[in-house]
Amino acid sequence: MSENAPPIPPTPPQSGAFCPACGQKLAEGARFCAACGASTAPTALASTAPLAPINHRPGHDAFCRACGRAINIQARTCPGCGAPQSPQGSAGEKSRIAAALLAIFLGGFGIHKFYLARPFQGIIYLVLCWTFLPAIIGFIEGIAYLCMSDTGFARKYG
Repeated sequence: MSENAPPIPPTPPQSGAFCPACGQKLAEGARFCAACGASTAPTALASTAPLAPINHRPGHDAFCRACGRAINIQARTCPGCGAPQSPQGSAGEKSRIAAALLAIFLGGFGIHKFYLARPFQGIIYLVLCWTFLPAIIGFIEGIAYLCMSDTGFARKYG
């Protein structure tokens, strides 16, 4: 091979290959493991049996949030682009609708601030609740939460 020859790109994993990190069976042509997100570089492929059964059921596919590729609904990462996939309602996520309802109906007491893990602001709302100013601000914040996108809300309060 000459010095000016371009490097040979790695070949995608073959059907029947397994993830070196978690042992899950890899989809044909996957560059990343759908279960754990590990790279499937050819040197890292394992040829052993999977450690756990594959939970893929036909008709239960989702789409990657980054590239749009059809993936297993339980995949933590996209096997094509490696983007993390966080399922809706996973543990630790705050609900935009719940925060909006708390702000609209109980905003005068700062309950929505406690829900969104902002206890100092919630205490300020509680101290000033007799002025009705927190109720007005809470109502406006509730409308703002409803107008905010899910991704924007998760980025700020998730």
